[in-house]
Amino acid sequence: MATVRAARGFRDALAVDGAALMNVEAGFRTLVQLYGFKPVYLPVCERRSLFDRANGDTVASKELFALDATMDEEQLVLRPEGTAGALRASLHHGGDRIAEVNKRIMYCGPMFRHERPQAGRFRQFSQFGVEHLNETSPLADAELIEMAHRCLVFLGVRDHVTLKINCLGCPAARSSFSEALTEYLRPIAGELSERSQERLERGHVMRILDSNDKHDIAALRDAPRLESFIGEASRASFNRILNILHLLDIQHEYDHRLVRGLDYYGDTTFEFVAKDRHDCLGKQQMTLLAGGRYNELSLAIGWRNAVPAVGWAAGLERIVLLQSAIDPKIVAPVSKPEVAVVVLSSHGENLAMAICRNLRTESLTVVQRFEHTSAQSMFRWASKVGAQVAIVIGEDEIRDCRVKIKDLTTQRQEDVKFDLISVTVVEMLCKINAGDLGKHLKLGSAGA
Repeated sequence: MATVRAARGFRDALAVDGAALMNVEAGFRTLVQLYGFKPVYLPVCERRSLFDRANGDTVASKELFALDATMDEEQLVLRPEGTAGALRASLHHGGDRIAEVNKRIMYCGPMFRHERPQAGRFRQFSQFGVEHLNETSPLADAELIEMAHRCLVFLGVRDHVTLKINCLGCPAARSSFSEALTEYLRPIAGELSERSQERLERGHVMRILDSNDKHDIAALRDAPRLESFIGEASRASFNRILNILHLLDIQHEYDHRLVRGLDYYGDTTFEFVAKDRHDCLGKQQMTLLAGGRYNELSLAIGWRNAVPAVGWAAGLERIVLLQSAIDPKIVAPVSKPEVAVVVLSSHGENLAMAICRNLRTESLTVVQRFEHTSAQSMFRWASKVGAQVAIVIGEDEIRDCRVKIKDLTTQRQEDVKFDLISVTVVEMLCKINAGDLGKHLKLGSAGA
């Protein structure tokens, strides 16, 4: 019988990768909370119409994972991105007047796209996202960009990414530009890549600006530029954002070809892109975090009024890959237990459980091995799991109402009475870690 393996494009994240992903998510949550954003938990399944309306003919719509059998009349799909679902949920529960508590939201979870797997691209991937809803001020755009910048600094990758930013203007400006670009490209359509020719025929001409094909780049060299069609209001808002970025000393590049891969963006759009190409990130430049303003998305998904909003999302796996490429030391290590409890006799099992419980009330990480082998084998196990202190419980220790506590870094050990176990372990760990543990441990408050 064939071995069952993970499906193509899906990746297992075991202890090492899991710790790295959890650390990146925790970093985002820690900093984003400082800006007043609240966590929300959203369905991974949505009605297909949500993404068909929101994303049109983009990758996020064409590469949906559809569920074969549903009890609903309308087909359900696994979400390819988080913004559309976050806005739907906020409008569904609050209408146009979104409650103040739901205006600044953050979320994290799996997204799904049925695309060809390659380095840095998986069919299931984790995103951390933020949305600032019902807000028109360009200051909100600037704040979200500054927040993203600060998060990437905290995660150790900001010096290795470039912030690219553009202004897409209002719908009327984009429509006029699309007409001008179509008129320019039609006579030279044969010079475009096959994919760009298809986009031209389908009316998605602005997506051609996003192409990295050398033929498309050459064809676009003398093409009309979007900035010539931007209205005064959009231009003023964009300039205000740029001025704030200069004020905050946030390095950035203006990229007039940046249009993003989702149809609902307008006015501000931005990406943090890896500066250097790394094998682990694939052949193309890798976008780690991207977002922008989407004032018309609520109309696209069937709401009666436009709800101004701005947001961004970051790919957790891509950030971990870049951390590893820059310096493996940046990646969070798997946490190790501070204490290992070594039980040499079945008579000590109940006592060991009580000791473990009491030490965990001191916020210590404690592991216990449930099989009984030789003392030498047990100590090898304790060292292998990375413990700094071992507690030994054998027949002699039970008879004398004591345990042996061993410093595995120096091999020094001492006999300790039951009621002094917690305080002795904490003091020993404080010495091993130069006092760091003393900042957040309650010394010996619960004796064994």
